[in-house]
Amino acid sequence: VANATGGAETRAVAGVAAAIESSTVSFGDQLVSEVRAIFDSYRTGGAIPGEVNLPEIRAGKAPFGWELRALESTANVNVPTDFSTRVALYARTLSPWIGLSTVINGTDGAPIYLPRITTDPTTYTPGQGTAITESSPVLTSVAATPLAYKALTYISQEMAQDDVISIMEYIARVQGRSIGLSFGSAETTAVLAAATNGGTATLGTPFFGLDDLIDLVYDRAVPYRAVGSWVMATGAVSKARMFKDSNGQYLWQPSNQAGEPDRLLGFPVYEDPNLATPASATKSVLFGDMSAWVIKQLPLRNAVSTEFLFNTDQVAIKTVYRAGGALPDAAAIAYLVSSNT
Repeated sequence: VANATGGAETRAVAGVAAAIESSTVSFGDQLVSEVRAIFDSYRTGGAIPGEVNLPEIRAGKAPFGWELRALESTANVNVPTDFSTRVALYARTLSPWIGLSTVINGTDGAPIYLPRITTDPTTYTPGQGTAITESSPVLTSVAATPLAYKALTYISQEMAQDDVISIMEYIARVQGRSIGLSFGSAETTAVLAAATNGGTATLGTPFFGLDDLIDLVYDRAVPYRAVGSWVMATGAVSKARMFKDSNGQYLWQPSNQAGEPDRLLGFPVYEDPNLATPASATKSVLFGDMSAWVIKQLPLRNAVSTEFLFNTDQVAIKTVYRAGGALPDAAAIAYLVSSNT
């Protein structure tokens, strides 16, 4: 509490000093006692003796020149100094692609070119001494090009030094989560662009039914079905969980083991929040061999600089992740287009 014009507290403290000068009590002890009494009066809402009623100040009736200031030990008053060091970070549903794909760990960010066969060679059975007819596959390539996902955060040196709520670890985790969400969204878009159109739903309403999913499965070649799995939008998962047989029994098979996915029609199901919620003509369901999607990634980089913002006495925290995927075999993954209703 301060008063630039020499008001109540100033006069009260001056009066205390004058009284102490003529007292036989220890100067230090008496000063501490009397000054504490002044601030206790402010804290409890009482009046400073012979001067001013502090409830009036709280009600906005402070004399001209009064000023109330909140003093914090950190520059960011939104973070209390007694906040638990057990950091609670709100969770998000992340993309499944890193867990399902074939991941190549690279040492540089150059694209990796993956061979792609668009036409198989023909095999012949010529007789003895008969020339073999030439037949070459049609080869092309696709590039898995790592994109750079970056996050940069500034915090004050005071906050870093005081280690408020383990702030450095907290910022790193927040940046990592944000990068993961951005990467997952980009990969889902890329998968949909590279996958095969598995047809438009016509056998169920609204948008698709169980028979449409069965068609999507059995339109895939046997090798893809043997290792096949579903990737579904959150809304598609909700819809699929409601499918029942003629006896009213749910067809969804919940996992009995922690960490294992639920199943539908015998195939594991993974949720991708970046796929569109089922609606007219959306692509909300994928089926196939998800390991056919190939991702090249570089190690996650974290860097901290105390010199970049030297003049403002701040710490810069940077996180960079470089990754990108491609699909050499377009037939391996197919999407279902919801009915156009």
